[in-house]
Amino acid sequence: MSKTALSLLFSAVVAIAAGQTTCPDSWTHYGTSCYAFYNMQATFIDAVSLCSSFGGSYLAEIETEDENKHIQAYMQLQNTAGIDGVWLGGNDIMAESLWVWDKSEKPIQYFDWANGQPDDTDRTQNCMSLWKRFNYQWADHYCTEKLAFLCEQAAT
Repeated sequence: MSKTALSLLFSAVVAIAAGQTTCPDSWTHYGTSCYAFYNMQATFIDAVSLCSSFGGSYLAEIETEDENKHIQAYMQLQNTAGIDGVWLGGNDIMAESLWVWDKSEKPIQYFDWANGQPDDTDRTQNCMSLWKRFNYQWADHYCTEKLAFLCEQAAT
């Protein structure tokens, strides 16, 4: 075993023993989760599939105010040139105004809607997004539009 491999193994053992969690490179850590912003355009359904293909992650589910503040600060640091919205994992596709998380299918308890949101234009804005012009507060949006997206996975 090389010195580098041995050093990485030792670091992993120390982190596990100390109860530390880790995230993949370029992902941010908060609580028990890791998050990654993808600056590529995808519909809501395509973003769900893409997140899943990136190591089994899912569109981010923001469940507390502190978690939301972390995500907003993280997004402020990202290169979002040309990006307006970013998909989160919430939707009200099954029942109008009943917002649930896509992966867990749990009703959403915490919200950070931007002023005037959700506005549900034509009763067809059924997917949740962050909007740069709202300082990364939430808005509803058409699920078929192409936006960037934020993936989440459990920290290891």
